[in-house]
Amino acid sequence: MLLFYGPSGVGKTESTKCLSEALSGKLARVQISMMQTTETHDYIFGGALEGQLCEGPARQGIQRCSSRRVRKVNHSLYNVFYQQFDEGLFIDTNYEVDIRDGIFILTSNFATEAEIKQSFGAAIYSRIGSCIVFDDLPLEAKQTIAERHVSEVYQCLDDEEKESIDSTDLAAWFQDDAERYDNAGIMKTKVDRVVFGHLTDRLLSDLETEDEPA
Repeated sequence: MLLFYGPSGVGKTESTKCLSEALSGKLARVQISMMQTTETHDYIFGGALEGQLCEGPARQGIQRCSSRRVRKVNHSLYNVFYQQFDEGLFIDTNYEVDIRDGIFILTSNFATEAEIKQSFGAAIYSRIGSCIVFDDLPLEAKQTIAERHVSEVYQCLDDEEKESIDSTDLAAWFQDDAERYDNAGIMKTKVDRVVFGHLTDRLLSDLETEDEPA
């Protein structure tokens, strides 16, 4: 079991996805950071819903890689993971899932390993094979992310839209402005908004021109 920790938007989840792809595995992502009630157990492991068995991600057979956000979860939930981490088995009344070939990757926004140990307690902390810190992204990485995302968005456009974007300096602007973004996800969202905002403005302008009397 690994734990990736550090600020938001620096690549923890993306690294987990890349690791899963590199290992040709199946990624089951379970978001549990906001779960503070007993419903957490039913969400992850399945429970009764209107008389029928509702399967959670664990019961669906996690075969390779699992990513979980764990900082704010109810600590009573930790108890159900001991057998999985120690023996590689998930067993309940109805199911037995062999997850010995699985990789558990926990992601969190802890700032230090001392915080991790204090929050998790010795029982869970001792079962983590390695805690890997993700620092703030350097400028070069931000510029690379911006360049790649602009390119990805560009490839989704038709020829007329590409021509419109080519007439701007959006790509160069994001390269120059990348340093101000600490979160890669926010930067990508900004790219999307600027690109499609520009195209929307261009479309509205064209429509207004068509409506003008000859």
